[in-house]
Amino acid sequence: MTSLYLGYIREHRNSSSNSSSSNSSRYCSSNSSCSSRYYSINYDDDDDYRRLRSQQQQQQQQQQQQQQQQQQQQQQQQQQQQQQQQQQQQLLQQETHQEQQQQQLLLQVLMMLLLMLRVCLCIRTASLHLQQQQQQQQQQQQQQ
Repeated sequence: MTSLYLGYIREHRNSSSNSSSSNSSRYCSSNSSCSSRYYSINYDDDDDYRRLRSQQQQQQQQQQQQQQQQQQQQQQQQQQQQQQQQQQQQLLQQETHQEQQQQQLLLQVLMMLLLMLRVCLCIRTASLHLQQQQQQQQQQQQQQ
Protein backbone atom coordinates (compact mmCIF):
# COMPACT_ATOMS: atom_id res chain seq x y z
CA MET A 1 0.00 0.00 0.00
CA THR A 2 2.90 2.35 0.50
CA SER A 3 3.95 2.38 -3.15
CA LEU A 4 0.38 2.54 -4.39
CA TYR A 5 -1.39 5.67 -5.40
CA LEU A 6 0.12 7.65 -8.15
CA GLY A 7 -3.46 8.38 -8.92
CA TYR A 8 -6.71 7.41 -7.34
CA ILE A 9 -9.61 6.71 -9.64
CA ARG A 10 -13.16 6.52 -8.54
CA GLU A 11 -15.43 4.72 -10.88
CA HIS A 12 -19.15 4.24 -10.98
CA ARG A 13 -20.43 1.19 -12.71
CA ASN A 14 -23.75 -0.57 -12.91
CA SER A 15 -23.79 -4.05 -11.59
CA SER A 16 -25.31 -6.68 -13.85
CA SER A 17 -27.56 -8.04 -11.16
CA ASN A 18 -28.65 -4.67 -9.76
CA SER A 19 -29.87 -1.61 -11.53
CA SER A 20 -28.61 0.66 -8.77
CA SER A 21 -25.07 2.05 -9.14
CA SER A 22 -22.37 1.12 -6.69
CA ASN A 23 -18.94 2.61 -6.03
CA SER A 24 -15.77 0.64 -6.56
CA SER A 25 -12.13 1.65 -6.34
CA ARG A 26 -9.25 1.17 -8.75
CA TYR A 27 -5.64 2.14 -8.03
CA CYS A 28 -2.74 3.09 -10.26
CA SER A 29 0.35 1.29 -9.12
CA SER A 30 3.76 2.95 -9.51
CA ASN A 31 5.21 -0.08 -11.34
CA SER A 32 2.42 -1.08 -13.70
CA SER A 33 -0.61 0.31 -15.41
CA CYS A 34 -3.85 0.70 -13.53
CA SER A 35 -5.00 -2.64 -12.20
CA SER A 36 -8.56 -3.53 -12.97
CA ARG A 37 -9.04 -5.47 -9.79
CA TYR A 38 -11.95 -4.17 -7.75
CA TYR A 39 -11.40 -4.32 -4.06
CA SER A 40 -14.98 -4.33 -2.89
CA ILE A 41 -18.39 -3.25 -3.93
CA ASN A 42 -19.98 -0.59 -1.77
CA TYR A 43 -16.49 0.24 -0.50
CA ASP A 44 -16.16 3.46 1.45
CA ASP A 45 -14.14 5.44 -1.08
CA ASP A 46 -13.88 8.59 1.00
CA ASP A 47 -12.23 6.80 3.92
CA ASP A 48 -9.83 5.04 1.61
CA TYR A 49 -9.02 8.28 -0.15
CA ARG A 50 -8.33 9.98 3.19
CA ARG A 51 -6.17 7.08 4.28
CA LEU A 52 -4.16 7.15 1.08
CA ARG A 53 -3.91 10.91 1.29
CA SER A 54 -2.56 10.70 4.84
CA GLN A 55 -0.02 8.12 3.64
CA GLN A 56 1.05 10.54 0.94
CA GLN A 57 1.38 13.34 3.48
CA GLN A 58 3.44 11.10 5.75
CA GLN A 59 5.72 10.22 2.85
CA GLN A 60 6.10 13.89 2.01
CA GLN A 61 6.90 14.69 5.63
CA GLN A 62 9.47 11.90 5.70
CA GLN A 63 11.04 13.25 2.52
CA GLN A 64 11.14 16.74 3.99
CA GLN A 65 12.74 15.40 7.15
CA GLN A 66 15.32 13.54 5.09
CA GLN A 67 16.07 16.70 3.12
CA GLN A 68 16.43 18.66 6.35
CA GLN A 69 18.78 16.01 7.73
CA GLN A 70 20.84 16.15 4.54
CA GLN A 71 21.01 19.93 4.78
CA GLN A 72 22.08 19.69 8.41
CA GLN A 73 24.76 17.16 7.48
CA GLN A 74 26.00 19.46 4.72
CA GLN A 75 26.11 22.38 7.14
CA GLN A 76 28.02 20.26 9.64
CA GLN A 77 30.48 19.25 6.94
CA GLN A 78 30.95 22.89 5.95
CA GLN A 79 31.52 23.84 9.58
CA GLN A 80 34.06 21.04 9.94
CA GLN A 81 35.84 22.22 6.80
CA GLN A 82 35.89 25.78 8.12
CA GLN A 83 37.28 24.57 11.44
CA GLN A 84 39.97 22.59 9.64
CA GLN A 85 40.88 25.64 7.56
CA GLN A 86 41.07 27.76 10.70
CA GLN A 87 43.28 25.17 12.37
CA GLN A 88 45.56 25.10 9.34
CA GLN A 89 45.77 28.89 9.35
CA GLN A 90 46.60 28.86 13.05
CA LEU A 91 49.32 26.27 12.44
CA LEU A 92 50.75 28.39 9.64
CA GLN A 93 50.72 31.45 11.87
CA GLN A 94 52.47 29.51 14.62
CA GLU A 95 55.10 28.28 12.17
CA THR A 96 55.74 31.77 10.84
CA HIS A 97 55.97 33.09 14.39
CA GLN A 98 58.49 30.38 15.28
CA GLU A 99 60.51 31.18 12.16
CA GLN A 100 60.53 34.86 13.08
CA GLN A 101 61.71 34.02 16.59
CA GLN A 102 64.48 31.82 15.20
CA GLN A 103 65.58 34.58 12.84
CA GLN A 104 65.65 37.06 15.71
CA LEU A 105 67.76 34.65 17.78
CA LEU A 106 70.16 34.19 14.88
CA LEU A 107 70.48 37.95 14.51
CA GLN A 108 71.18 38.31 18.21
CA VAL A 109 73.86 35.60 18.05
CA LEU A 110 75.46 37.27 15.04
CA MET A 111 75.46 40.62 16.81
CA MET A 112 77.13 39.03 19.84
CA LEU A 113 79.78 37.43 17.62
CA LEU A 114 80.47 40.74 15.92
CA LEU A 115 80.81 42.43 19.28
CA MET A 116 83.22 39.75 20.47
CA LEU A 117 85.28 40.18 17.31
CA ARG A 118 85.48 43.91 17.87
CA VAL A 119 86.61 43.34 21.45
CA CYS A 120 89.23 40.85 20.27
CA LEU A 121 90.47 43.32 17.67
CA CYS A 122 90.66 46.06 20.26
CA ILE A 123 92.66 43.82 22.61
CA ARG A 124 94.97 42.78 19.78
CA THR A 125 95.63 46.33 18.67
CA ALA A 126 96.27 47.37 22.25
CA SER A 127 98.75 44.52 22.77
CA LEU A 128 100.52 45.37 19.52
CA HIS A 129 100.74 48.97 20.57
CA LEU A 130 102.27 47.93 23.91
CA GLN A 131 104.81 45.69 22.16
CA GLN A 132 105.85 48.55 19.90
CA GLN A 133 106.30 50.82 22.88
CA GLN A 134 108.38 48.22 24.68
CA GLN A 135 110.55 47.69 21.62
CA GLN A 136 111.10 51.39 21.25
CA GLN A 137 112.08 51.68 24.91
CA GLN A 138 114.52 48.80 24.56
CA GLN A 139 116.08 50.37 21.49
CA GLN A 140 116.45 53.67 23.28
CA GLN A 141 118.09 51.96 26.24
CA GLN A 142 120.49 50.08 23.99
CA GLN A 143 121.49 53.27 22.21
CA GLN A 144 122.30 54.96 25.49
